[in-house]
Amino acid sequence: MSETIVNVARDQLRALASMMKIKWHSKEAHVLVKQFGALAELASERGLSELSTLSRAISASVLLYSKEGPDQNGRERLMDLGRKVNAALNSNVMAKAVEKEKEKEKASEGILIGEDFRPVYMLVDTDPKQSAVVPKELLAALAAKSFALHAFADGDRLGEELAKTTPAVLICEASLMPAVSEMLDVIEKDQPGLSMRIPILALNRLTSSARRLTAALGWADAYLEAPTLEQICEQVVEMANASDESAYQVLIVDDDRQQAMFCAGVLRRKGMEVKSALSADEALKMLSTTRPDLVLMDLYMPGLDGLELTALLRQRSDSLLLPIVFLSGEQDTQKRFDALNVGGDDYLTKPIRPRHLATAVASRIKRVRALRAQLAEARAPVTTQGMYRKQAFLELLQTRVENRGPAVIGLIFLALDHADSLSADLGLFGQSALEQELSNRITDGLEKGDALTSLGNFEYAVLAQRADAERLLKLAEQLRQTVSIRPVRIKDDEYALSYSIGVAENSDSKGSAERWILLAQMASQRAATCGGNRVERANHESLRVSAARTKVIDDVLQEPPTRSNTATEYQPLVPVRSNPLAQYVQMLRLRGNTVATSNLSRKDYLGPAERSGTIARLDRFAAQQAIDAIKESARFGRPVMLHMRAAASALLGDLAIGIRSELSMAGIDAAQLTLEFDLHELELDLTPAVRKIEQLRSLGVGIALAVSLPRPKLLATLEKIKPDVIKIHSALLQKPSADFIKLIADWRGRAMLVGTDLSSPEHLPALWSQHLDYVQADFLGEARPQLDFVFAPLKESA
Repeated sequence: MSETIVNVARDQLRALASMMKIKWHSKEAHVLVKQFGALAELASERGLSELSTLSRAISASVLLYSKEGPDQNGRERLMDLGRKVNAALNSNVMAKAVEKEKEKEKASEGILIGEDFRPVYMLVDTDPKQSAVVPKELLAALAAKSFALHAFADGDRLGEELAKTTPAVLICEASLMPAVSEMLDVIEKDQPGLSMRIPILALNRLTSSARRLTAALGWADAYLEAPTLEQICEQVVEMANASDESAYQVLIVDDDRQQAMFCAGVLRRKGMEVKSALSADEALKMLSTTRPDLVLMDLYMPGLDGLELTALLRQRSDSLLLPIVFLSGEQDTQKRFDALNVGGDDYLTKPIRPRHLATAVASRIKRVRALRAQLAEARAPVTTQGMYRKQAFLELLQTRVENRGPAVIGLIFLALDHADSLSADLGLFGQSALEQELSNRITDGLEKGDALTSLGNFEYAVLAQRADAERLLKLAEQLRQTVSIRPVRIKDDEYALSYSIGVAENSDSKGSAERWILLAQMASQRAATCGGNRVERANHESLRVSAARTKVIDDVLQEPPTRSNTATEYQPLVPVRSNPLAQYVQMLRLRGNTVATSNLSRKDYLGPAERSGTIARLDRFAAQQAIDAIKESARFGRPVMLHMRAAASALLGDLAIGIRSELSMAGIDAAQLTLEFDLHELELDLTPAVRKIEQLRSLGVGIALAVSLPRPKLLATLEKIKPDVIKIHSALLQKPSADFIKLIADWRGRAMLVGTDLSSPEHLPALWSQHLDYVQADFLGEARPQLDFVFAPLKESA
């Protein structure tokens, strides 16, 4: 591997030198940015810290000059870094690392492969320099996971083995995917559905959109660029253990019996189970007793036609996520629009090649199966850690407020003492480790039937039923002792922890779950005021604060924002298609000293902050928080992209100057930060707003526009601003106008398209039919204080 690092590093240095001598290309520069970044991670994994640091420096420097090329100072810096990299490659440290790797290779020749190891086949490139991984190294890594790797340099030999044995996973270079796809087509004549049963992993040693497309068109189920051994092994384990292996089920609705038989034959040869209905009535009867993975719909039929049948199905709750693909000889674009507008997922035109039909059907079924699994996980009341999701906990709370049984039901609110200083000391990823440890300790103190949820900022709520109030207070005291019994160790430091705990009984709630929570929270705040590390019982205190709410918020806004009076949360943008990037929307909340102001969202404070002129100060503080988070995530090897909401008035002020200052001190890639503005606010002062946006864009910062209302000059405004991201409210997607369909079509590929404010899965078909890239929805990913969302596309990786 170290020898491979040397070769890759020298290849990249030669490419950089060539660009500086001949002609600087922005696209090639961005490729080099990613390549040197990948090299830095690879070198870091192998313990080559000097090479890793130098590679990151080159990656950052190339990014700085990616658009127009380096000036004289930039050239000198890049040349100096290049010389230092060459020196590192020629050093004794690197020589010893290469020698050590060779010794490992010799040792790996004697690796023992158990008889029960699952087979993994790999088609390797005959040119080792083009390979994304060394087969011998992968053999050793997979053996540790109980897989036996069989590498083939000859496609015919691989084909012979595939005809005999079905491997757990098939790995190949992305460039070889067309050949592998053709091979599987030939074998499938004798073994229908073989390609559907074999998970295919495509690899590419460099970043390449062309190779990604090649892999997707060749039926690859997953694609990795510049992968590490660990990443390949993780992907193999995930693909080999995928539980959903049942055959794809398709319902064909077409009054043309011959056409239906043709489509059924094509899909059955791919191993799918197919049923046909020759009319809409027959299709409705079948759908009442069967649940297909997809409906292949004809446009014109006697009685109910395809459009009417689709509109009818989309009104049924059991068909909201059912993929409906139209197949018609109609070429009229208006009909295509009508088909998508009533809820169709795609529109294919006849005649269609068999391979294209099978690919279109299979890709949509994979997507909806992955989505259903993700929805089931996201909507399950309890997480994999055994904790209730926040919404499920609140629903459970509401069911218990009216309990009239002899037992006492109590809500226990736990707030960590000195949480603000701990958060500042630990950083985002240290916070995740601490939260996990606290969750484990609290869970250990609970009994079966107790419910626990995390409220963020190391605050928890427990719902417990005990025989009497005394036993409830005893539980709260046990939880306090469980948390504080011993220090928590994070990395090399130990932290002594304590909790301020409030207890409120359901008899105090007066039928309101919200009142119940507030009473327990106020008791916790009273415990903190008394010095912390204690339990307080709720009093029958008044919660009438709404009349003075505006004044209370104004008082909070007068204080400068700090870590102690704000809370930052991150909501993931869940990818709908393609390889997922870790992208979050950052949300800044304000925290005052009263229950009424303990958790103010942007919606709560935006209006008062605009009126008092404090919004610019808040947005600048939020930008500082975002830049710090990006910097820390890079330090831990988990790069993220953050989208930060900002007001138009802040943009027209000195926001760009403040961000320039923060970026210069942080030394991060400015492209990882995107500022989101409301398009309709910007329209009021469009000309000065465009000038300010250009200042931000010159720094490398991305620009996102939130669109929530249709506007007659919307297209013209977008062309003036040229956003990198367009965020579209779900209301505009459910029944889009022809103009809005055109807007999405014009900007698809030019900007990242995100569907926002989705309240339920009912809105998802609209996202698919409009081919949006990401979705922001509470039911898929809640906002959390940590950057710990597990990103996976809602359809197959491609």
